[in-house]
Amino acid sequence: LQKGDQVWIPVAEVNRTVPDFQPAHAGSVVQGKLEGRVEGDADEPFVPRTWNVSVAGLPELVPVSSRRMRRYAKILIFRIGDWETEQLMLNPLAESLKAQLSLLVPPNEIDVEYIRTLDELADALSVHGGGTKPHAARQSSPWGYAIFVGHGRTATNPGIRFGRRWHSPTSVAGAIKNLGPGGRSFSDAVFVSLCCETGGPGFADTFSDALNTTFVGPGAIVHSFEAAGLVHRLFYELFLSGATFAQALRRTHTATADYKTHLRCWLDGTEA
Repeated sequence: LQKGDQVWIPVAEVNRTVPDFQPAHAGSVVQGKLEGRVEGDADEPFVPRTWNVSVAGLPELVPVSSRRMRRYAKILIFRIGDWETEQLMLNPLAESLKAQLSLLVPPNEIDVEYIRTLDELADALSVHGGGTKPHAARQSSPWGYAIFVGHGRTATNPGIRFGRRWHSPTSVAGAIKNLGPGGRSFSDAVFVSLCCETGGPGFADTFSDALNTTFVGPGAIVHSFEAAGLVHRLFYELFLSGATFAQALRRTHTATADYKTHLRCWLDGTEA
C-alpha cells in the first residue's frame, strides 16, 4: 500500500470516526483513498500500518488499520456446472449467495458467472479485471474474491469437476496463473471454495502454493445449505463487522461450531 491507492474499508471503521455515516449504496464497505500514514505510526516490519483515508462526502480523514482494508472488494461467484446437478443444487446455491452478498457491497461489486470449462473460468477472471488485458467497464473494478460453487474431491486424485471433466489443482491454477486482480499478484485475492473436500490437503495446499494466494474451503463433504451459511458468516465478519481476515475466520468457526463441515484456510501452501 502507498499514498494515493484506492482501497475498500468497512463502514464500521468509518463509523468509529463518523458514527452516523452511511454510504449511498447502503452496503457495508465503502471506497476510499489513502492520504498518508497516521502521525507517529510505527514503521516496523510485519506491523500493520494505520492510514488516514479520505471518503467521498466526508470532510475529515478516517484512520484505518491496513489489516482492515481490502484493495479489491468485488465478489465473483463461479457456478461450475456439471450438467447433472445444476438446476437442483448448484444454481440455487449460487443465486442465494448473490442475493445475500448483494446486501454488503455496491451492485457493480458482485456477479455470478455460469461456467463449465477452465477456459471460461480464465475468461471471466480476465473480464472482471484479472491480468492486464483491458476490458472497458468491468476492468475498472477488479475482482478480489472468487467463490467456487461446484463439485470437488480429494484423496488420491484431488480436483474440481468442470462439465464432465475433473481438473487437478495444478491444472486449475495453471489456467489462471496470470489473472490476479488488477494485473497484480494473487496475494491480493481470496479464493473461497464450496466444492466438497477441496479445503483439505491435496487440493488446497497445491492450489494456494501454485498461486501464492489464500484459499479457503471445506475439509470434507459439505451440504449446500451449510455451505451458504459458512460464506454468509465469513463475509458478515469481513465486511459488516470489519474484522481482519484471521478474526473473520475464527469467528466463523465459532459461529458454525455445530455444522458438520468447517472451512480450512491455506496460505501459500501452508494451513493457517
